[in-house]
Amino acid sequence: MTFDHQEKIRLEKEMKEKALEQLSGSRDIVEYLDFTLKNFAYRYLESESTGELNPEWHFDDKSDCGCIEVIAFEDNLAQALKTKNALTRKGIISMASQFKKSDKPKVKYSLGIKWENLKSSPFKLVTYADVNWSHPEHSFESGLKHTMEKTFSYQDAFDMRNNFPKDLEEVCDIL
Repeated sequence: MTFDHQEKIRLEKEMKEKALEQLSGSRDIVEYLDFTLKNFAYRYLESESTGELNPEWHFDDKSDCGCIEVIAFEDNLAQALKTKNALTRKGIISMASQFKKSDKPKVKYSLGIKWENLKSSPFKLVTYADVNWSHPEHSFESGLKHTMEKTFSYQDAFDMRNNFPKDLEEVCDIL
């Protein structure tokens, strides 16, 4: 082994230990997930009409399970129609054709993460995105929505920190 290779291995180990130390408990992981979700909400959901969005936590320390979710209502349909997803776009166009502007139709967006037992190894995160165009009630049962949910498994907090953003990106394809 060369000195450079040994130094690289040492630095990688040091970085992993530092990351694991920073994400040592469930609460630290949830705070990281909150930070990441807020960034994705800014990128995919926020607009002039939604304003700044903040994730809501539903967290149970005792059972180590919970969820973080961002919900947004977009009343600017021109903004909502900027989606690149054909199914989502088709649904929004269908909704827009059924309502007058004076009805103030809105599209409801949800982006979230669910988990159970972040202390286990490996642990799983369930990510989901939902676009609901069943104005005005936005009922989940209406079928007038596009939903995607994916489950990802991580060996530890370091693995999650390195891979979670690209995994979350997958469900954002419907937004």
